[in-house]
Amino acid sequence: MTELPTYRFPARPAVGLLFGLSLSRLITLGGAGVILIVVVARPSPAAVVAGGLLIVGLIAAAAVKVAGRALVEWLPVAVGFVWRQATRNNEFYASCDLANPPLPAGVLDLPGELFGLELHAYTATQPRASVASPTVADYGIVIDTYRDRLVAICEVSGHDLLFLDGDEQQARFAGWGSLLDHIGQSMPELVRLQLVHLCAPATAGPTTGWHGQHGGHGNDATAASYRQLLETAATAGQQHRLLLAVALDRRGARRQIRHAGGGRDGAATVLLDRCAQLEPALAGAGIEVHGWLPARQLAAVLRAGFDPAAAGELDARGDDVNTGAGCDATAAGPAAMVESWTALRLESGWAATCQVTGPPSRPVTGEFLQHLLIGVPATRRMSLLYVPTPPQTAERRAQTQQVTAESEQALRQRWGFSASARHRRSHGDAAQREADLVDGRAVFRLVWTITITAPAISELDIAVGQVETAARRCGLELRRLVGTQRQAASFTLPLCRGAR
Repeated sequence: MTELPTYRFPARPAVGLLFGLSLSRLITLGGAGVILIVVVARPSPAAVVAGGLLIVGLIAAAAVKVAGRALVEWLPVAVGFVWRQATRNNEFYASCDLANPPLPAGVLDLPGELFGLELHAYTATQPRASVASPTVADYGIVIDTYRDRLVAICEVSGHDLLFLDGDEQQARFAGWGSLLDHIGQSMPELVRLQLVHLCAPATAGPTTGWHGQHGGHGNDATAASYRQLLETAATAGQQHRLLLAVALDRRGARRQIRHAGGGRDGAATVLLDRCAQLEPALAGAGIEVHGWLPARQLAAVLRAGFDPAAAGELDARGDDVNTGAGCDATAAGPAAMVESWTALRLESGWAATCQVTGPPSRPVTGEFLQHLLIGVPATRRMSLLYVPTPPQTAERRAQTQQVTAESEQALRQRWGFSASARHRRSHGDAAQREADLVDGRAVFRLVWTITITAPAISELDIAVGQVETAARRCGLELRRLVGTQRQAASFTLPLCRGAR
């Protein structure tokens, strides 16, 4: 059997303006220095006591960390949360009657974090550049008017990855890397790529119903044995759904949109043409595209994100993603939503969102996420948002990191300090990143968030603990995004939001 190849994530670069300190921490330490100078210039017992207390407090605020952040960095989060609580902006209630006054066509009634989103149905009646025959189908297009983007969503799946040998797995991973390079270099107008993995415990209804209509029953003992087997399998099974969202920057594709006829239809034509160009690259990575979601199915995906209990009813699409119940765009948003410090109250349950803040530090195989994907019974929605970095910016950052690493290494050698394993690895990562840019590889920033849902707050805490345990087994570091739960939950919806 071929040995599975291993991969190593680069070390996280130090985040900060100076000596790894953020701007808020530098300002706090600078304020402590100013107070020290004032106290020394005009010493008095009262000034020494008051100034000393202020200096100690400011240094503690900049140095003491809670949940990975310095105390001063928690200040804007806490102030924003308290302000939303005082003004009741932490609550959202849908309009009772959207017909009076009516909302503009396609505008979604969503919370403030999702301001400026419209959902429109587009019917392609003309042949696209990448399709040999004319295509007549309905597509759902999300227009982000606030950021001037268009988003299309398709349902995809990857089969049998865990059962492939090392060479075939390596071929699929190389195909995914080629896809990212293709987007970053030849499609600059595509500014976001988001993978959203939906996972929930399986229900016995569909399987039992199919067995009742089509399955062989045999005698009474055989039928009872089959029913018992189906009930047992339902409690251990899970439902998985994988969505791929692609965002187009309308400002970066003005010329192509104008050539396609201009307006909303021209922009949708260009977006779907770029999406069709991605399908061969996805097939090369072993990812099968089942179809681009129409407007009603796309609205159902958003609705299920705000009301988990309605997911089964809205997801009755059968084998074809272009058919099924779905819902109207006016019902895509939540009916009510209330944010607390650590969780989000939904219509039919509670939700909590965590962010992956640290990749595995040890070499891992391509299947290192299996404990998080299939080993947790909790209902969850995991989002991986890929944000391409412009080549000039990536090259400048790589050169800066390389020069910084070499200067630090020379300084350590001059003063006789030994280089730690972390410093040596950081220096090697900087050299490797610059070499990859020279070879023409694209650079992406990855924003990785997970939303866990449960019917009750007590069950939510248990589910979050299960996800955190599975993440540690995968070598990941999770951080609960307290104080910003409503905004963070919107990042795991397939809308290509979550990064500036």
